[in-house]
Amino acid sequence: MKLITYLGMIMLFIYISTLSFAQKKDSLLVALNNTHDTTRVNVLINLGLEYKSDSLDSAEYYLQKAIFLANKLSYNKGSLLSLGYLADVKWKQGNANEAINLYTEAIQKSREFHNKIQEGRNLQQLGKLYHGQSNYAQALMYFNTSKQLYELLNDQSAIAESLNFIGMIYDDQGDYVKALENYLKAYEIDEKLGNTEYIPGYLNNIAIIYKKQEQTDLALEYYLKALKMSENEGDEISSAITKVNIALVHKDARQFDQAIHMMDESLEVFEQDNDKQTLAIVYHNFGEIYKAKGDDHHRALDYLIRSISYAEEIGLKKVLAKNYASISEIYNEIRRHELALLNAKESFRIAEEIGSLEEIQEASLILSKFYSNSNEHEQALKYHQIFTKAKDSLFNESKSKLLSDVQAKFDFSQKEKEIEFLEKQNELQKVVANKEQNFNYVLIFGLILLLSLTGLAAFSFRNKLKTYAQLEKQKEEIDSQKKEIKTHREDLLKKNKALETLNKEKDEIIGIVAHDLRNPLTQVKGLISIVKATGSNLNNEQNQCLDTALQSTDRLNSMITRILDVQEIESKKLNLQLETFDLSSTVKTVVDDFKQMSNAKKIDIKTHLERKDCIIKADKSYTVQVIENLISNALKFSPMKCAVEVKVSRPNGRVRTEIIDQGPGLSEADKSKLFLKFQKLSARPTNNEKSTGLGLAIVKKYVEAMEGKVWCESKLGKGSNFIVEFEAAKKS
Repeated sequence: MKLITYLGMIMLFIYISTLSFAQKKDSLLVALNNTHDTTRVNVLINLGLEYKSDSLDSAEYYLQKAIFLANKLSYNKGSLLSLGYLADVKWKQGNANEAINLYTEAIQKSREFHNKIQEGRNLQQLGKLYHGQSNYAQALMYFNTSKQLYELLNDQSAIAESLNFIGMIYDDQGDYVKALENYLKAYEIDEKLGNTEYIPGYLNNIAIIYKKQEQTDLALEYYLKALKMSENEGDEISSAITKVNIALVHKDARQFDQAIHMMDESLEVFEQDNDKQTLAIVYHNFGEIYKAKGDDHHRALDYLIRSISYAEEIGLKKVLAKNYASISEIYNEIRRHELALLNAKESFRIAEEIGSLEEIQEASLILSKFYSNSNEHEQALKYHQIFTKAKDSLFNESKSKLLSDVQAKFDFSQKEKEIEFLEKQNELQKVVANKEQNFNYVLIFGLILLLSLTGLAAFSFRNKLKTYAQLEKQKEEIDSQKKEIKTHREDLLKKNKALETLNKEKDEIIGIVAHDLRNPLTQVKGLISIVKATGSNLNNEQNQCLDTALQSTDRLNSMITRILDVQEIESKKLNLQLETFDLSSTVKTVVDDFKQMSNAKKIDIKTHLERKDCIIKADKSYTVQVIENLISNALKFSPMKCAVEVKVSRPNGRVRTEIIDQGPGLSEADKSKLFLKFQKLSARPTNNEKSTGLGLAIVKKYVEAMEGKVWCESKLGKGSNFIVEFEAAKKS
């Protein structure tokens, strides 16, 4: 029965594959009404695939039905195929998170059902998705995993595809040597297999590396090879991609008419295909060409903004960084300096987020020039140093040499293969000729052949000796570099150890100084208090001076206490006195203590305290300090006549305290250094209250020492919510 069903499926596929696009859909819809069980699942899957190109919603509908029916029938292969194809649809729709979940589920089921082909396919798709999002670490992990799987299966074509994508990741990260090595390995495999449809892609990728290294002639040579092969194969998409790359070479040569012509031809193909990722890249390149041309800024901005729209929709962060950098340069040229700076900063932020050296280099150069022109020399120097570091990482003599070596080894390998092929052809022709000649001619020809082969062998031997000498020289250079690296590493270890010793000494000195300051400070405070108490003849101004002095001693004493607290925490000498207590009642007591401070600023402290089961096991004294610090900050940074909310709740077996203010909120830069020592944030206290910059650092240390969590949720201009959570404890 299974055999009959299987044969029926094959016949259905053969029949459908001979039909046109519209006929296929009609035939599949007819077949849907006449099929059952697993065959129906296959028809639904085929319908989903047919609709993928023109109606993603319809494709999703049929694939969802296929999953439901396959699961009902326990048809594992159908379930796996449907999940993978549905993930493709979700990705194309711009729903990256849903696609990731579906690919992950498909991979898990592939392993459960021991279907390594589908596992490899979905690993690669997930790698492509993360690559598109510039999440290079995740992408590299999935492509390496897929490569290892295909090596077990000995699927050479799939290994080549994984190598190509691994090369693309290294390319994006600026490691051109590793990128080129992977591209050439992929090229060799598919050339050996005769898979000519993939080779134009590898040639394009190799050319891109040489263009980035400013070896334009070599890049153009590879582009033209790729274009010729794509056109011979009749591959419109591959030809269009290559034309885009050639257009960029024309742009660099300021041949703008040729560049625009090639881009127009390519764009027509891509818009028909409606691939959002490709369109985002192509619109960006179109914008770059018009930006370089310099006579139509409006059109350049239009293409760049279109690119941003697609890139944001599907999470192409690298393309976003490129677009913002280009827009910044255009605004700078038309003297819209504020917009230029805003876009340059956004480009730099995204580039740093994804760790892309190319984009960091471009954005930091723009910012350096901007600040230099604005006479902000400190900022200009900062970004110029970042630019120099990125440039040195991307372009240096060592990398260029390694690239040349990789290419030379590949060329040498190719030449050896050509020679081997020619020798085999020559030998075959001679064998045929030998059969047609008599014994005497065979003898003479054999002698000539022997002499020829001896000459070739001698020539080949000399070449190999030269190559061996070159390789030996390269080996010596590598060994020398290894020794230098080892020496540098040992120096760094020594310096690191010295720094650790200095840091320890610094901490000890700070602790000693803080302790030694306390006694004289207490004496100063006592003397001021005596003068104030006994000085009946003091006028108002003198009393005010004494009050100010007392406040200063209190503030210094508070700072010393906080410094010693930090020292105690970092030396891991905290003596926690753990006990079980009700957090709600503790928080209420702390709030009551702040009534005077809140009344001074006319701030209403609103409490929402859970009255039941808010029991925690912690050090009560440290917990009170944490809550006091957060409420004090909320009052400091809140404007007059507003409200501060204090909540205690019990979500999911934990006890949570929230302190919500209506202050200025926090920028992304402030959030990154919120819980660090001695940090001053851009937001300032509203009534000139003082701050040591240690409070939140101590809060974090205390909370984590008691195995709790603390974090902040805030948007600039919309206040802040500081949250502290502990595990709920049972009543003792």
